[in-house]
Amino acid sequence: MNKVELKTSWLDFLSSQDFSHAITFKPNDANFTKSVAALHRLFVKAHMLIQRRLIGRGFNLTQNRARQTPALGIVEGSLLTGHIHGAFKVAPEDWAKFEGLFAEEKRRGPDRNIWRTLVASGTCVVEPIYGAKGWHSYTLKDVWQTDDTDRVVMLPLSA
Repeated sequence: MNKVELKTSWLDFLSSQDFSHAITFKPNDANFTKSVAALHRLFVKAHMLIQRRLIGRGFNLTQNRARQTPALGIVEGSLLTGHIHGAFKVAPEDWAKFEGLFAEEKRRGPDRNIWRTLVASGTCVVEPIYGAKGWHSYTLKDVWQTDDTDRVVMLPLSA
Protein backbone atom coordinates (compact mmCIF):
# COMPACT_ATOMS: atom_id res chain seq x y z
CA MET A 1 0.00 0.00 0.00
CA ASN A 2 1.48 3.35 -1.00
CA LYS A 3 1.23 6.59 0.98
CA VAL A 4 -1.78 7.90 -0.97
CA GLU A 5 -3.72 4.67 -0.46
CA LEU A 6 -2.82 4.64 3.22
CA LYS A 7 -4.00 8.24 3.67
CA THR A 8 -7.23 7.55 1.81
CA SER A 9 -7.88 4.44 3.90
CA TRP A 10 -7.29 6.36 7.15
CA LEU A 11 -9.57 9.19 6.02
CA ASP A 12 -12.32 6.76 5.01
CA PHE A 13 -12.01 4.90 8.31
CA LEU A 14 -12.03 8.02 10.49
CA SER A 15 -14.87 9.64 8.54
CA SER A 16 -16.99 6.53 9.09
CA GLN A 17 -16.61 6.73 12.90
CA ASP A 18 -19.31 9.41 13.29
CA PHE A 19 -17.36 11.68 15.61
CA SER A 20 -19.71 14.47 16.70
CA HIS A 21 -17.37 17.10 18.16
CA ALA A 22 -13.95 18.54 17.39
CA ILE A 23 -11.76 20.20 20.01
CA THR A 24 -8.44 21.93 19.51
CA PHE A 25 -6.44 21.82 22.76
CA LYS A 26 -3.57 24.32 23.07
CA PRO A 27 -1.29 24.36 26.14
CA ASN A 28 -0.10 28.00 25.64
CA ASP A 29 2.60 27.40 28.26
CA ALA A 30 6.23 28.15 27.41
CA ASN A 31 7.42 25.92 30.29
CA PHE A 32 5.44 22.89 29.09
CA THR A 33 7.34 20.41 26.92
CA LYS A 34 5.09 19.88 23.93
CA SER A 35 6.50 16.54 22.85
CA VAL A 36 4.23 14.00 21.17
CA ALA A 37 4.34 11.83 24.31
CA ALA A 38 3.53 14.73 26.67
CA LEU A 39 0.60 15.85 24.53
CA HIS A 40 -0.68 12.27 24.29
CA ARG A 41 -0.63 12.03 28.09
CA LEU A 42 -2.60 15.28 28.37
CA PHE A 43 -5.17 14.02 25.88
CA VAL A 44 -5.56 10.73 27.79
CA LYS A 45 -6.03 12.71 31.04
CA ALA A 46 -8.56 15.03 29.41
CA HIS A 47 -10.48 12.02 28.09
CA MET A 48 -10.50 10.44 31.56
CA LEU A 49 -11.88 13.64 33.09
CA ILE A 50 -14.55 13.85 30.38
CA GLN A 51 -15.59 10.26 31.08
CA ARG A 52 -15.71 10.91 34.82
CA ARG A 53 -17.97 13.95 34.36
CA LEU A 54 -20.27 12.33 31.78
CA ILE A 55 -20.56 8.83 33.29
CA GLY A 56 -19.34 9.11 36.88
CA ARG A 57 -16.47 7.76 38.94
CA GLY A 58 -17.04 4.20 37.74
CA PHE A 59 -16.68 5.17 34.08
CA ASN A 60 -14.08 2.46 33.44
CA LEU A 61 -16.03 -0.40 35.02
CA THR A 62 -17.01 -3.18 32.64
CA GLN A 63 -20.72 -2.34 32.85
CA ASN A 64 -20.00 1.27 31.77
CA ARG A 65 -17.69 0.55 28.82
CA ALA A 66 -20.53 0.78 26.29
CA ARG A 67 -21.40 4.30 27.56
CA GLN A 68 -17.87 5.65 27.11
CA THR A 69 -17.10 8.38 24.60
CA PRO A 70 -14.75 7.21 21.83
CA ALA A 71 -12.11 9.80 21.00
CA LEU A 72 -9.25 10.42 18.63
CA GLY A 73 -6.32 12.71 19.40
CA ILE A 74 -3.86 13.93 16.79
CA VAL A 75 -0.76 15.87 17.83
CA GLU A 76 0.25 18.70 15.54
CA GLY A 77 3.05 21.24 15.62
CA SER A 78 6.59 21.45 16.92
CA LEU A 79 7.97 21.43 20.46
CA LEU A 80 7.17 25.16 20.58
CA THR A 81 3.71 25.14 19.03
CA GLY A 82 2.44 21.65 19.83
CA HIS A 83 -1.29 21.19 20.26
CA ILE A 84 -3.89 18.45 19.94
CA HIS A 85 -6.81 18.08 17.58
CA GLY A 86 -9.40 15.89 19.27
CA ALA A 87 -12.50 14.23 17.85
CA PHE A 88 -15.16 12.84 20.19
CA LYS A 89 -18.20 10.67 19.52
CA VAL A 90 -20.68 12.04 22.04
CA ALA A 91 -24.18 10.65 22.48
CA PRO A 92 -26.73 13.29 21.34
CA GLU A 93 -28.31 13.45 24.80
CA ASP A 94 -24.89 14.45 26.24
CA TRP A 95 -23.96 17.15 23.69
CA ALA A 96 -24.87 20.16 25.86
CA LYS A 97 -23.17 18.68 28.93
CA PHE A 98 -20.06 17.81 26.90
CA GLU A 99 -19.81 21.29 25.41
CA GLY A 100 -20.27 22.77 28.91
CA LEU A 101 -17.21 20.88 30.17
CA PHE A 102 -15.03 23.38 28.29
CA ALA A 103 -16.88 26.63 29.06
CA GLU A 104 -14.42 29.47 29.66
CA GLU A 105 -16.42 31.02 32.47
CA LYS A 106 -16.09 27.86 34.59
CA ARG A 107 -12.56 28.39 35.90
CA ARG A 108 -13.09 27.14 39.47
CA GLY A 109 -14.99 24.50 41.37
CA PRO A 110 -16.06 20.97 40.46
CA ASP A 111 -17.51 22.06 37.11
CA ARG A 112 -14.42 23.98 35.97
CA ASN A 113 -13.17 23.84 32.40
CA ILE A 114 -11.51 20.43 31.96
CA TRP A 115 -8.62 21.70 29.84
CA ARG A 116 -7.87 24.50 32.34
CA THR A 117 -7.76 21.84 35.06
CA LEU A 118 -4.83 20.22 33.23
CA VAL A 119 -3.11 23.31 31.79
CA ALA A 120 -3.92 26.55 33.61
CA SER A 121 -2.96 28.76 30.66
CA GLY A 122 -4.45 26.44 28.07
CA THR A 123 -7.20 27.26 25.63
CA CYS A 124 -9.56 25.04 23.71
CA VAL A 125 -12.23 25.43 21.06
CA VAL A 126 -15.17 22.99 20.82
CA GLU A 127 -17.16 22.70 17.60
CA PRO A 128 -19.58 20.19 16.09
CA ILE A 129 -18.16 18.22 13.17
CA TYR A 130 -20.19 18.75 10.02
CA GLY A 131 -17.73 17.71 7.30
CA ALA A 132 -15.94 14.68 8.70
CA LYS A 133 -13.69 14.01 5.72
CA GLY A 134 -12.51 17.62 5.50
CA TRP A 135 -11.92 17.87 9.25
CA HIS A 136 -9.93 14.63 9.43
CA SER A 137 -7.93 15.58 6.34
CA TYR A 138 -6.98 18.87 8.00
CA THR A 139 -5.96 17.28 11.30
CA LEU A 140 -3.92 14.51 9.67
CA LYS A 141 -1.95 16.82 7.36
CA ASP A 142 1.24 16.72 9.48
CA VAL A 143 1.05 12.97 9.91
CA TRP A 144 1.33 12.43 6.18
CA GLN A 145 4.14 14.96 5.71
CA THR A 146 6.37 13.57 8.43
CA ASP A 147 5.18 9.95 8.23
CA ASP A 148 4.92 9.57 11.99
CA THR A 149 1.61 7.96 12.83
CA ASP A 150 2.64 7.88 16.49
CA ARG A 151 0.98 11.32 16.58
CA VAL A 152 -2.42 9.56 16.62
CA VAL A 153 -4.05 8.14 19.76
CA MET A 154 -7.46 6.45 19.89
CA LEU A 155 -9.46 6.16 23.13
CA PRO A 156 -10.76 4.53 25.22
CA LEU A 157 -7.78 2.27 25.58
CA SER A 158 -8.47 -1.44 25.68
CA ALA A 159 -9.26 -2.82 29.11
